[in-house]
Amino acid sequence: MASSVTPSMPRYALGCIKDPYDHRDYSITPFLKATSLAEQVDHSPLLPPVFDQGPAGTCVACATAYYDKTFQKGLEHHWTLADPHHQFSPLYIYSQRRKQPADEGMTIREAMKIIQEQGVCSLDCMPYNVQRINVPPTPEQRKAATPYRAKSYARLNSVIEMEAYLMTNCFVAGVMVHERFMDAPGGIIPMPEPGCQYLGGHAICIVGFDRRNRIFKFANSWGTQWGDHGFGHIGYTTLQALLMDAWGMVDAPERG
Repeated sequence: MASSVTPSMPRYALGCIKDPYDHRDYSITPFLKATSLAEQVDHSPLLPPVFDQGPAGTCVACATAYYDKTFQKGLEHHWTLADPHHQFSPLYIYSQRRKQPADEGMTIREAMKIIQEQGVCSLDCMPYNVQRINVPPTPEQRKAATPYRAKSYARLNSVIEMEAYLMTNCFVAGVMVHERFMDAPGGIIPMPEPGCQYLGGHAICIVGFDRRNRIFKFANSWGTQWGDHGFGHIGYTTLQALLMDAWGMVDAPERG
């Protein structure tokens, strides 16, 4: 991908760091369910309200904890997801990132490893406050997180795997953001132009697909004023052009 990263300040915060290849990473294939693909899937009605990460680089934590984990547990328990007690805290994840005190983001693998090992507490237990991104969870918050650990997490390596996983799940993708991504009308992400400048990496939660039009739908964390009321649409080919890595988090039954 012939491009350059510009030092100019993006209009929306980013914060996704590309995961380096690790031969120990699991593939999503063993976790895929044997089922025929639908022509269209849209999990957005089963998500909490659109989140706004504000000026902090918390997109990975928003995509993994707030969107993906909340979706999983909401589906399991038939929760009303407008309630912060039934939404999961991005700050629980981001406050434990490796790169501190700098607000430079984190990798998706790092976030999912925290959820696998520790779980994540609810948003009302650890509210979102960009002034507290370096304040780690208290013992009480860690205890509240424990029942919500993930079973595993794995890489998605192809569009076929992404479609199959989306039949029953959402997944988190890290993408390179160019200037036209920031103000995409209707949230429709254009292909990068040759030689375009990239502003950095950003994590999004992929929540559906349309096979006929070859488009994925995603939940963003830039508030409802962005895109399609906070959601975006990205063509299969465009996602492949911008993709850094993609991960599925495998849920586990609650445990104390």
